[in-house]
Amino acid sequence: MMFILNTVLINATLLKIEFSCDDSKFTGYEKTIIDSIVKNLCCYSGKTLERFTHLEAPWLKTRGDLPASVASTKIIPKKLIGEYFVAVKERYEMLDPSDIEIYAKRMFEKIN
Repeated sequence: MMFILNTVLINATLLKIEFSCDDSKFTGYEKTIIDSIVKNLCCYSGKTLERFTHLEAPWLKTRGDLPASVASTKIIPKKLIGEYFVAVKERYEMLDPSDIEIYAKRMFEKIN
């Protein structure tokens, strides 16, 4: 399985970032989910994705009262991430992996 994650411009050179993995370890459904994530989220820059995460409950709860300008080394608990995305799935009525597109578009609208 080969993914083209993004195209970036570094020192006036256009680079295509690729990622490959042994897709035999994934079920067909898992591959469909991965494909949808790549299609709907990898089109955004790292900075945009960072802005998405900084609006989400796991990041906000883990940081607590820390100002946005203050760095933190706190690790976001997996349980918090899992609970958040279960709620996202319900909120956006995600029934199919392609529904990730709705979430991605809404997050982009929130930061713009």
